[in-house]
Amino acid sequence: MNYKKIGLVLIGLVGCGVVCGGLALKATTLTNGGSQSSTKKTQKQVTKVYRDQGNREVVPQDKLGHELEKQLQAVDYTGTALVVRHNKVILNRGYGTGENHKANTVETVYPLASLTKHLTGIVLQKQLQKHQLDGTTKLSKFYPNVPSAEQTSLHQLWTMTADLSDVPFTTKTMSEAGYINNVAERVTINHQSKPWFYTSTNYILLSGVARQLSGKSLMTLFKQEFQDKYHFLNVQEYKKSDHRTTGYNDQGHALAFQEQRFAREVGTGDVFATPWTMYCFLKDDFAGKILPQSALTELTTPPAGLFYAGGLYTSTDGQSYVGHGKMQGFEPTLFMDKNGQNAVILFSNRNDEARNKPLASRLFETIKAPETDEADDTTEESTN
Repeated sequence: MNYKKIGLVLIGLVGCGVVCGGLALKATTLTNGGSQSSTKKTQKQVTKVYRDQGNREVVPQDKLGHELEKQLQAVDYTGTALVVRHNKVILNRGYGTGENHKANTVETVYPLASLTKHLTGIVLQKQLQKHQLDGTTKLSKFYPNVPSAEQTSLHQLWTMTADLSDVPFTTKTMSEAGYINNVAERVTINHQSKPWFYTSTNYILLSGVARQLSGKSLMTLFKQEFQDKYHFLNVQEYKKSDHRTTGYNDQGHALAFQEQRFAREVGTGDVFATPWTMYCFLKDDFAGKILPQSALTELTTPPAGLFYAGGLYTSTDGQSYVGHGKMQGFEPTLFMDKNGQNAVILFSNRNDEARNKPLASRLFETIKAPETDEADDTTEESTN
């Protein structure tokens, strides 16, 4: 993941942020000659304050924008593409369709798949801070019966350096706690000699740790920490959403929505969003508005010689984060500078790793290429 160092062009203003607030009505007291009084109780109209306002279509306006769209169309990309350069949105469009020829748009909601792990890591960090714990805490404190739990730290789990096996998902319908316990009861030691082994097992166990520390379900924690400020959806909300699309496998066959297959991936694939919501969230996240920078650094810094931590990969130059997932016909991919200024977020409704990941990488390299001296005829528009 080597990226060119570059100058940057400003093209369409990013509008993540607060645009609304609450309204309060003061209590009023009426008196009649001092003998009668009536008091109208304080009434409050509470309006939710979302940090991801301003999601709208942005079409190519200049040579760079058209070049990016040309690359998307050349591989018959299907999904939603969001490209930000120097804090300016230069592309935010839907491509292709789902079943019944329903077009993908900027409002289409997609599974985050493995990108969900980063949200789980954040929730866990907050709970560890509340209980004065950190990544050195052993898994045995929460799951003493898991093999090698006394030698396994939470940090090893979120960096995928634990020696635990990959546990196949159950096909039974269970509660959130049931899915977690099902994995905890079946996990074994992974006898591979490699220092890094990617498995959802680790984050399902971390979800259980967050539940034990908080006394709340992970769904409740996600709602408290994220859904009151960003338009993330849980499985039930996604099931009812009018903004769903159809997922396709790499042969182009439509896959029917299967609720159980999403619900069982507790903390590893049970959250849904638009690319815009994910961008606004990560921009705040990387700026230290979700976690203190020290906690974010602990979560996302990989062990020496490795690249994965806290649900994200770090580029070889250390300047960017990379995220990728693949699930039930959907494939989210993102490249984003740690300062949030440049980003490519492709949420595709077709599994095609050989196409989607290289495409996102090429687009990111394109927007980070040095500026030319050509005139920029783009009209700057605020997305607030």
